[in-house]
Amino acid sequence: MFKRYLNKFKKVKGNIEPRYIKYCQLPIDEKLVLVEGGQGSNINGNMFAMLKELQTNPRWKEYKTVFVVTENTLEKAEARMRFYGFSNVILSCRNSKSYCKYLATAKYIMTDNTFPPYFNKRDEQVFLNTWHGTPLKTLGKSNKSSLSSLANVQKNYLMSDYALFPNEFTRAVFMKDYDLRNIFTGKSLIANYPRNYIFYDAESGENMKKTLGYEGKKVFAYMPTWRDASTKKQKEEQLLKTEEILREFDEKLDDSSVLLVNLHFLLASEINCDDFKHVHYFSNDYDTYEILNACDGLITDYSSVFFDYAVTGKKVVLFAYDKEDYLSSRGLYMPFESLPFPIVETVEGVIDEMNKETEVPEEFLNKFCPNGWKDSCERLFEMMVTGETSSYKLETTEGAGKNICLIYGGALPSVHFEGIRKTVKENPEYKYVVAYRKNLSQKKKDMISEIDENISVFGLLNAFQFSVIELITFIIYRLLGLTKSNATLNGMYKREARRNFYAFNPVKIIDFSSANNVIAGMLSVLSGEKYFVKHGDFYKVRKRAEKNIAYTQKLEEKRGFSQIDLSEYENNFYAENNEDGIAHSSLRKSSRMKNILPLYISSKGKMKCISLFSLTTPIKTRLCDTTITVAELEYKPKFLALTKKASQKHFGIYWFTVPMEDVLNLPATNMVALNYKDDYGFLVQCHIVYLSPLKNTFVGLRGQMCIDKETSTVAIFRQSTKNRLNVYVRSVNVTDKIKERIKQYVAYLVSLVWVSNKAKKIVLLYEKNSSKYEESASVLFEELIDSGYKNAYFIVTRDYDFFDRIPEKYLSNIIYKYSFKHYLYFFKSRTFIGTEAIAHAIDLKTFNILPLKKIVSKNLNYVFLQHGVMYMVSLNSESRGMFKRKSLKGKYRVVVSSQAESDHFTTLGRHLEEDIYITGLPKFDRNTHNENADKIVIMPTWRPWEINEARAEFTETPYFKMLMRIYDSVPENLKEKVIILPHPLIVNELSKLSDKVTDKIVVDARYDDILKDTAVLITDYSSIAYDAFYRGARVVFYWEEKDYCMMQYGPSTRLMLDEENVYGDFAYSTDGLSEIIERNYNNLQTEEQKEKYAHLVNFHDGKNTQRLIEFLKRDEII
Repeated sequence: MFKRYLNKFKKVKGNIEPRYIKYCQLPIDEKLVLVEGGQGSNINGNMFAMLKELQTNPRWKEYKTVFVVTENTLEKAEARMRFYGFSNVILSCRNSKSYCKYLATAKYIMTDNTFPPYFNKRDEQVFLNTWHGTPLKTLGKSNKSSLSSLANVQKNYLMSDYALFPNEFTRAVFMKDYDLRNIFTGKSLIANYPRNYIFYDAESGENMKKTLGYEGKKVFAYMPTWRDASTKKQKEEQLLKTEEILREFDEKLDDSSVLLVNLHFLLASEINCDDFKHVHYFSNDYDTYEILNACDGLITDYSSVFFDYAVTGKKVVLFAYDKEDYLSSRGLYMPFESLPFPIVETVEGVIDEMNKETEVPEEFLNKFCPNGWKDSCERLFEMMVTGETSSYKLETTEGAGKNICLIYGGALPSVHFEGIRKTVKENPEYKYVVAYRKNLSQKKKDMISEIDENISVFGLLNAFQFSVIELITFIIYRLLGLTKSNATLNGMYKREARRNFYAFNPVKIIDFSSANNVIAGMLSVLSGEKYFVKHGDFYKVRKRAEKNIAYTQKLEEKRGFSQIDLSEYENNFYAENNEDGIAHSSLRKSSRMKNILPLYISSKGKMKCISLFSLTTPIKTRLCDTTITVAELEYKPKFLALTKKASQKHFGIYWFTVPMEDVLNLPATNMVALNYKDDYGFLVQCHIVYLSPLKNTFVGLRGQMCIDKETSTVAIFRQSTKNRLNVYVRSVNVTDKIKERIKQYVAYLVSLVWVSNKAKKIVLLYEKNSSKYEESASVLFEELIDSGYKNAYFIVTRDYDFFDRIPEKYLSNIIYKYSFKHYLYFFKSRTFIGTEAIAHAIDLKTFNILPLKKIVSKNLNYVFLQHGVMYMVSLNSESRGMFKRKSLKGKYRVVVSSQAESDHFTTLGRHLEEDIYITGLPKFDRNTHNENADKIVIMPTWRPWEINEARAEFTETPYFKMLMRIYDSVPENLKEKVIILPHPLIVNELSKLSDKVTDKIVVDARYDDILKDTAVLITDYSSIAYDAFYRGARVVFYWEEKDYCMMQYGPSTRLMLDEENVYGDFAYSTDGLSEIIERNYNNLQTEEQKEKYAHLVNFHDGKNTQRLIEFLKRDEII
């Protein structure tokens, strides 16, 4: 246990600052001011304006000023102080020893952001928080990316004596989106930002213009927003785009104009403006706003700087060249188009606007720019020193801090929400604040809002602040289970309560979690009645957590907490509202069924598992009441154990049998679980461990194969990832034969001793199950051979229907599937290039251990060519696990057709930018289209969740019914042109249909041959749509069941195409579908469709293969 506490301490020690605690014992320095901008990273703006006031106004000469910097800004700050002649300034790096001392002892402290989590304002200190901009983009709870910082922002505002907001609009935003309306008891004031004082000094602006050497010229400032670039590629693109913009400005501005540029430091460090005639950087010597005040106008985009600059009455231009992309992923507090400034998307448009006169509406200035003066900074510091002001109206939030019921929910597990709902509903007289720890997810935030939108959420900081003595005392108390009062711990609890809750004075506190001893101690020293909750037993926590909760509630009882018993209510609610009959997931997660010494055997058409086992469950169970399930098939196991004893632990031997006839209609992968019921009769499914000594290690183990000769089906007990037991079902493979397994074993042994140069350079290419020669891999293969790469080999079956189409000059590098050479080269090759996963290079769904080890090896190069453009079903879908990034020691690459597709892989597919080749698919280089193409091809995507239903009665599946609705919608005069292309999995089922459509079904044809003659393709989510459109066919998207299908793929799934970017006509029902089909049949692709398609497929020059080879050469893959 001591080691566990030590590990926890190590994790959070970066946020613990015992030096600060020590310095808080020192007396306050009445003449010391600490000023911190942007957490030390900003030496301009509001805080520099306040620093300048303190250094230049004789009224404040008695005061020493600490200006906070970081190691990265220290050198610039030193130069700035020398330039301005500020000699009475102490520069202190944030989180340094000196910083901790100054933060603890300065009388006056101010920031435009937040102080560190360990900051704990002392009563004698005066704290001004100005923030750093009127928000255009959403903040706090309204911005998912801001949720993680919510706690520290709230804490800093609770501690603020004065919260400065530039306008009522910003105050309302903060009160709502940082949930301050019920808890902020400090004083707020409406005042234009300190940095804006300079805009009320026109003479200073003219003088600065002369000083900079721009007198007589028209000077505009360009201050673009930094685009949050999460990848190296996005940063490079932003850099290139910015360079392009600046170059165009330089070329098009006349000699009477100058563009002064203020860029994010990541861009400024890479772009050299020395070569430009009309474009220059802001001088680093001066404060940014002092230079901005010298300009005749401002060009920006989404930065809130325009709210500040508007007070000058000068020209503002919003240069939003990427408006659609940028705003699509960001929330705004107001429509962008509603801003009273011209919005343009080209450099020419900006220059045109620079020459026009405009006025900022008085209404806008009154709303966003009130209470600003040339001496604003003096008035603000005077207010801090004297506590009084005649310049500003100091306001407190009415009712804030009164009649508060504080609910502490810990990490806010979903099981607590119904109890919170009941508490709020039955006690409406309180203002509720739900405090949480760790991260607030969007889902949890929404669940709280559903209970009552007036509930405030309040984040607690993750790292507790201990002195060494306090930490030692706390650990001893916890190890010994002590709960009696202790002066050392009481002092720590009071200090931490103040740091987290500051002046919080609730009238009632309810600890819904009881999972944290320190939090319990903190809550105990707050005001109000105190309670902890007894929860229902329908869910279970781990033993360690259970013991911790028991200890915490014992501690809370000692410290005056009473119990609220919600157990009966929560249990009844669970029993009455559990519609699916599945027990709470915590029982499944806390259950362990381990096969310790298993045998997986096959005999006489039956699969049998027999094993020494151990079973651990969070509730008492009897073995005689358990069952085994394989997918939805249920079996009664037999035991050599105490079957009627109710216990949480069982040990013995068990076995169960699965007849082969039962599994014939199962899908490929089937979970094997031991099942029992909870105390409410709901099912708990515990996935059985394949071989417990391996823990979570996957090595591809399997049992004996069971074969049904009549249906050519094989089933097997097999180890899955995380060492779980599964039953796999598939058709018999060639490599299941003893002869093939022996060949593979011998080939493997030979590969170990084959060490020639040729062996080291083998590159294997393949397509689907090594049975085709018609997609990108074959195109690339031929180009490699033509380019002299004789070490490239292509795997294909001897009985490939179109083998005779392969040109003779490539045959010497063709490897026949299942040949000894195939196996040998497979085991020896380190480089695989294919349109499918590496398993397709040997035998799909093989059970043989040696190929499986090769497939999962990390010492490989793997280039995924794809068999179509991957911009349909989103890659974050639960059904798209096969496309997740491969973690290899060699090179892993994915070939895509556009930046949009690349972004899809990096953002939703979690690939790295270096994984991506944006070259276009090689097979598109060979795409052709016949002039007299006249076929209407219907090819909806197959739905794997309907496979069992299809086997039973295909005509009753939603897939078939939709297919027939589409076919029936084809105009009668065009029905003879229809071709139905089925997925290979349902060819047999389609062949049994009525004559109405059987003559339309095409099986075993090459898609390339079909698409050459296709005039119109009708599909839903198939990537073949990209192939067809590339050739010149029209595409009709039929999305009748889109939402249903996306949900079946997984709750995270979405369709990447929508009404805005789709490159064809679309329909949600058969209403009007006939007209759509006929219109598309009789017309060519529109220019709008081509433009949308070009955004998703960038290349149409027939050079995709050449581009790909250059990338492969660059990365030394070939």
